[in-house]
Amino acid sequence: MSYWFVGAVVASLIPFLPDIVHWVDGKANTPDFYDSLARGELLAIAMVVTIGGLAELAPVRHDIRYSAGWVVGGVLIGLSEGIWYTDVVTDLMDGHAMPPDRLAWGSIALFVISAVISLRSIYLVASSR
Repeated sequence: MSYWFVGAVVASLIPFLPDIVHWVDGKANTPDFYDSLARGELLAIAMVVTIGGLAELAPVRHDIRYSAGWVVGGVLIGLSEGIWYTDVVTDLMDGHAMPPDRLAWGSIALFVISAVISLRSIYLVASSR
């Protein structure tokens, strides 16, 4: 496994540090699970993980067969994450919030898909050497 991937997973927790510290301090009005994910940070991180996984393939793209499906799928997932993140943030700027449960579970699903794409990309690169 790549150090990059482990670092990306650890970095994905950074936007939630204020919520965790707020909860540990026992302060009132600590955001719940859905509210913590309702700002779209995990979508942005998922997009970075997807782009990073695809970038892993760039140096060895000619050596890897059967990777075109992963690249196309990764690009489509990255685009959908970027479009959805933009939609979420612009809605928040306009004062309209998306239902937090839908955003939370969608963000988690896309993050897991991004992690799978990145791990598969890392595996393809490692197996080509």
